[in-house]
Amino acid sequence: MNKEDITRMAQEAGLIGHTPKPWSHRESVERFADLVASFEREGCAKMCDALSIHPEYACDVTKLAALAIRARK
Repeated sequence: MNKEDITRMAQEAGLIGHTPKPWSHRESVERFADLVASFEREGCAKMCDALSIHPEYACDVTKLAALAIRARK
């Protein structure tokens, strides 16, 4: 995750780009946390995908790990 990713997610969550209303700030922070967690989960799942086709590590476990990671919410 880089600075641009963080900025994009903060904008998408409504944390930057406008002044959040006091009653919506908590929802914006929660949305930002959800976006960051989703981004990180996908990165982990992609690593499992890469390992699942690597000759030394390829097995059903790495494929199942990617699916399990993506299923988390």
